[in-house]
Order: sequence, then C-alpha cells, then structure tokens
Amino acid sequence: MIVLLSVCALHGCAATVVGGTVGGAALVAQDPRTTGSFIEDQAIELKAYAALRREPDTASKVHASFTSYDRVVLISGEANDAQARERVAELVRTIPNVRKVHNELNLAAPSAIPSRWSDSYVTTKVKSRFLSTEGVNPLRIKVVTENGTVYLMGIVSRQEAEAATQVARTTAGVQRVVRLFDLADE
Repeated sequence: MIVLLSVCALHGCAATVVGGTVGGAALVAQDPRTTGSFIEDQAIELKAYAALRREPDTASKVHASFTSYDRVVLISGEANDAQARERVAELVRTIPNVRKVHNELNLAAPSAIPSRWSDSYVTTKVKSRFLSTEGVNPLRIKVVTENGTVYLMGIVSRQEAEAATQVARTTAGVQRVVRLFDLADE
C-alpha cells in the first residue's frame, strides 16, 4: 500500500487510491467538475500513458507525466530532444475530448529518482499548507511538481487562485509556479 501511495503521489493520482471509498465520494463532492468530467480526466491520463507506451521509440526518449483537469492536460517531465517532446504532445492532442494541452516537457535527460522524490515532497508540502489557508480548498486544486516547478490546476475563483499561488510561491523548495487555472468567476 505504501508503494502504491508513493507512486500515486508522484503521478498525482491520489483520487484513484481513495476512489470507491467514503473519502472518494467526498473528493468528488468537493470537486467542481461533474462526475463524468472527473472520470473522463482519469481516462484521458490513462489513454495518454497508453499512447506513449505504444511508441517505444518515443517513450525511450522521455520521462513524461500526464495530468488532466477538466479535459486540460499538463504534460510534465523531460524529453531528450525537441522531436520527442513534440511527438508526446501530438499523441495527447489526438485523445478524444482533450480541450487543451500544456506541453511543459523540458529538454533534458530524464530526472533521477531522488529529484522525483523531492518533487513529490514539495507537492505534499504545498497541499498541506492549503489545508491551513483560509479561502483555499485543497480538494479543488491539483498540484504537480516537476524539477522544482509547481503547476496548479483547477476550477477556482480569482481570489482562491491568488491565495493558492501565494502559498505555493512561499513553500520551501518551490522554484517557480505555473498557474493553469480555469477561473470560475470570469
């Protein structure tokens, strides 16, 4: 179970771990997405990993993670070359129901396991700080960290986006914050 939670923490799939439990129901109830959209996001992530696995030549050149929120996909990680970077984005764009793709693959060698664990720890710190921040609902915001860069995704108000961004920026280990929010009050 610990290994499963660790792997999920690296890939942002905590909802998968608690799915089907009372905690999973609470998570979905707090999420501004419809249940169908929530499930579609999980399916998009799985389809992205499957598409990459079907292209072993490209897969051997990248370390990619896929995070979908309201059918907007964040691709994070590293690619050995620009061609592999773009090919991964093309694969994701062909997945049905994907609205937008943010290709944040860095041109670099794949990160080492200690770096990934450090990123997972930063994600945990940011999410933990959300718990004690008034006006920020941690169940409505996905946090992904890659090489010290924190990506924030969710459907939130402008005020909640500002508060969450400030929390992330002031968390130890965060080098940069990228906001990929859909603002509910616009």
